Amino acid sequence: MSSTTTTAERDGRDAHAVLGRAASAVGDVGTRARTAAVDTTAVGVDHAPAALSASRGIIERILAALRGSSSDSLALGTVFAAGVSAGMQLSGAPRVLVALACLPTLLLGGTLLGRRTTRLEQPPR
Repeated sequence: MSSTTTTAERDGRDAHAVLGRAASAVGDVGTRARTAAVDTTAVGVDHAPAALSASRGIIERILAALRGSSSDSLALGTVFAAGVSAGMQLSGAPRVLVALACLPTLLLGGTLLGRRTTRLEQPPR
């Protein structure tokens, strides 16, 4: 006696096979993504000390340049940076960009304010 399968049974087996292959593919993609994340993290950890020391050197040079600038140029830079950040805010730029645009304003204005505060604290001559 030969067994005959109906179309519905064949379609069910085909669908089951397709789902099995899809699950296997998703598992493979997950494994590859995990491996890539681990590899990327390892590279980041290896290069982090060098990147931090380079950043520290750059920040020290920027602060030295700010300390050597005249008060007038600091005031002009502060006003310009504040105008750019205010314009970005009013134009509806993304908040992250507006926050980044505020950093020069804070840096220049803080340096200028620090100079004026230091002058006020000095005893009169």
